[in-house]
Amino acid sequence: MASIQLMERHLSDPISLDDLANEAHLGLRQFHRTFKQATGETPANYLRIRRLTEASQDLVRQKQHSILDIALKYEFQSPEVFCRTFTRYFWNTPSTFKHIGSTYHASQRMPFEGEQFEIIKNGDAATPSIGRLPAMHLVGIRQIQPFYGLRVEQNLPEGESISERLMSAIQQLPDLVNEKEWNIAFRKNTLSSHHEIENLFAVEVKKEPSMLPEDLEYYFIREQPYAIFTHSGQDMRVELTVSMAFQWLTQSQFYLGDGPSLFCLDNDQRFSEKLYIPLSTTFETAPNWWKGYSTQYLKRLSGK
Repeated sequence: MASIQLMERHLSDPISLDDLANEAHLGLRQFHRTFKQATGETPANYLRIRRLTEASQDLVRQKQHSILDIALKYEFQSPEVFCRTFTRYFWNTPSTFKHIGSTYHASQRMPFEGEQFEIIKNGDAATPSIGRLPAMHLVGIRQIQPFYGLRVEQNLPEGESISERLMSAIQQLPDLVNEKEWNIAFRKNTLSSHHEIENLFAVEVKKEPSMLPEDLEYYFIREQPYAIFTHSGQDMRVELTVSMAFQWLTQSQFYLGDGPSLFCLDNDQRFSEKLYIPLSTTFETAPNWWKGYSTQYLKRLSGK
């Protein structure tokens, strides 16, 4: 989409909706409607999110620049407007985000090509089903490694090698339900920890094993509701699904529930995965995951 390319060239320069509509060879009203249908966002909101994303990356990678410098660079009228908008989208103030040093919640440029464009246009990934997962006994290999944010290609190789080790290790397991692999993603986003990704690559067993090989560990997941998102296509695009999922969550009636998020292959469709995000109807203060998030955001979530 030509208008997306024009936006990308002007993230740190002024640009109007008329300019974008002219680039798409559409009238302003038709452009607005077409863009919203294709992306799920209005042109203005998409541009705002992209500028915030680039700003978030500057906060992490260019710590010598002040928040004022970054706000003005990406066309925000004042640092106050920038801080207020940034906190609403990224759950932290810019100063807290800069200290944490992660771009996990940022939104990458949407890839407007091929299969993934159809996913975005049809809204498949952004509209979850709500369902419950039964309690599960899982056995797997836990891995903690540096988290590269949305650069998923740098996270994938570790996961692939662990999957091979897991498939080899479970061959002698009794009470194996099946060889369906679950990726249990634990949250370590606290101010006191360096940003890491902690995953348990696991399979389901019928009950807690009495003995396990040295490489394996047991984990129990209780029954609870989840928002279930579908990710189709390349593994490299999974960050888009995750980003859209958390954007949906902040605008939904639900809160993030206790416990990890889960990924697994979709039994009903090849080259497809399901993302399960735990849900709660009330704000839960118990999870340590909330440490480090802005007071304003926590107050908004709790309704206070």
